[in-house]
Amino acid sequence: MIALKTKKKSGHSVLARKQNFYAYLFILPAFIFLFMFLFMPISTAFVKSFYRYDTMSVNQFIGFKNYVKLFTQDPKFWKSMLLLLYYFVGLIVCFFTQIITAKFTQSVVNMRLQKIFRAAFIVPMVVPGVITLMMWKFIYYPGTGVIARIAAAMGMAQSPNLLGNAKTVNAALIFAGFPWVAGTSFIILYSAFQGVEKSLTESAAIDGATGIKTFFLIELPTIMPQLKVLFVYAIIGLVQQYEKNLIMTNGGPNNASLLPGLHMYKLAFGGTEPQFGYACAVCMILFVVTMVSSIFAMRYKEEQNG
Repeated sequence: MIALKTKKKSGHSVLARKQNFYAYLFILPAFIFLFMFLFMPISTAFVKSFYRYDTMSVNQFIGFKNYVKLFTQDPKFWKSMLLLLYYFVGLIVCFFTQIITAKFTQSVVNMRLQKIFRAAFIVPMVVPGVITLMMWKFIYYPGTGVIARIAAAMGMAQSPNLLGNAKTVNAALIFAGFPWVAGTSFIILYSAFQGVEKSLTESAAIDGATGIKTFFLIELPTIMPQLKVLFVYAIIGLVQQYEKNLIMTNGGPNNASLLPGLHMYKLAFGGTEPQFGYACAVCMILFVVTMVSSIFAMRYKEEQNG
């Protein structure tokens, strides 16, 4: 009897090992690509942040000089980091607008009309982001843009140059993309509102709660896990943002719209003498900022769920 149990146990262990082997074999390509295109670039950037490096002729180890220069001799970096706070306020406004849009779409009683609104917010996903940015750049373009033509029709002698004015450029960049409804975020928020149990909202209505109270006290707390994940993704995207400012203003005028991501890009690719080592130092600081903010948000989420 003992021998039979031992034989069965050994047979199960052999089968388990085979299953594990094939499972590892199937996920091996994913690990290889993950290492090649994610962990290797991060490791390389960390190492090269201690070098004076231009990818061609210069590859000199200089220790912490890049970081010392970054924190003590680079006013552009600190200005761009402070500018992130301004964009963070705009991020909150944009994020709340997405929530309201998803809720209004889900609240439409006519299902055919609801499907039309839903498609209208999802279809723009297929439009390349560069085309959208170029369209907004044309809207802001002085003299011949949409805003300039509206200003001329209203009798204004000179059209506003929103992207060419340091006082208005960042507000104009944040406004670009209005109503700020991203396809993926909209789908997640819309599905989250759809998943709220009707018994909760119906009970609140019976107790005399208005629609606004129901929204803030029942629906938002119910979909809070989805909101937190999307907000973390939005923060990560903001810290890494550079393409919008690159395409529309190139960081101008006079570096007024220079974000840290764009500063890093211009250090590496924007000058006659590439400063890849110094750009890698900026990259590592942004990596730390992104990692710390993401861990903080995720830990806060786990504590709330616990």
